[in-house]
Amino acid sequence: MRAPLVSIIVPVYNVVQYADKCIVSLVRQTYRNIEIILIDDGSTDGSGLVLDAWIRKDSRIKVFHTVNGGVTAARKEGWRQSTGEYCIFVDADDSLTPDAVAYFIAVFAEGDYDFVSGAYDIVYNDGRVVHKPVPFTGMFGMAEYIAGMLRVCRCLPSIGIGMFRSVLFDEEAFAIPREIVRGEDTLLVTGLLNKMNKIYCSDKVFYLYYQRDDSVTHQVTLPPEYMLEIIKIQRRIIKEEYKPLFNAVHLKSSLNACYAMMERDGGYTKGRAIFGEMRKEYADCLGKLSPAESLKYICLPVEPAVGLICRLMKLKHKWRK
Repeated sequence: MRAPLVSIIVPVYNVVQYADKCIVSLVRQTYRNIEIILIDDGSTDGSGLVLDAWIRKDSRIKVFHTVNGGVTAARKEGWRQSTGEYCIFVDADDSLTPDAVAYFIAVFAEGDYDFVSGAYDIVYNDGRVVHKPVPFTGMFGMAEYIAGMLRVCRCLPSIGIGMFRSVLFDEEAFAIPREIVRGEDTLLVTGLLNKMNKIYCSDKVFYLYYQRDDSVTHQVTLPPEYMLEIIKIQRRIIKEEYKPLFNAVHLKSSLNACYAMMERDGGYTKGRAIFGEMRKEYADCLGKLSPAESLKYICLPVEPAVGLICRLMKLKHKWRK
């Protein structure tokens, strides 16, 4: 029986000094039946030329040049151009271990999984390697998996944490606003989970995440309004049956964002409006707040109490400096 084709999708934007290292890790996969889809997202630093040079080196490589549309659009284009039964997403400044694809295919062959996740190592500029252990391992249904991730990590994983069945993806899965540049991959996974039945979580290290000072993760400081927008989008995406699993995490995040805005702006109007939304949305989750969070929630309708807490928060921030 022919080995299934795996599509490795790589969005590329202005990483000319890192792209070669990433691509080398892909062409050297011990599992050979792969296609490598490289999407040049309108790079201006010569990254596109680096990608074009690889077409002549390996027939499994396909390069597509697009107008800059952001990482989600680039991933979407990669999915459109792919033909594999399975797919895996890799950032152009990171790498896969040589046996990554082979390992995932072996696990998929053992069970009727929709998604197989793994572990990763963080590699710093000075050569240090920090292993990121997985929260749990084994086979899980969707509700069990979501509840476990939110309980242990307070969030869902990113798109680069494993291999997926390609049929899970569609146009709607990539319908994430371009201005969402942090957390967009978690929103993409949120939509995919709606279509999954069974996943396998492994502690196999398959991904090397290179921590660069000039990466988007370091460049972008997220305002509290951004966090609230992420929550709104996620609540719009997830199935109704899964929403109760997210409620406690979303309540805590909304509460933190609410106070962060009031501390920053010195105003009370925004906080009061958000509190009204929280009361309607998360009424059944108040018992899951910590004592400090409960105090902040209880005080929200009382402007003098909110002002005192915000002054204390400002003082705490000064102590940190």
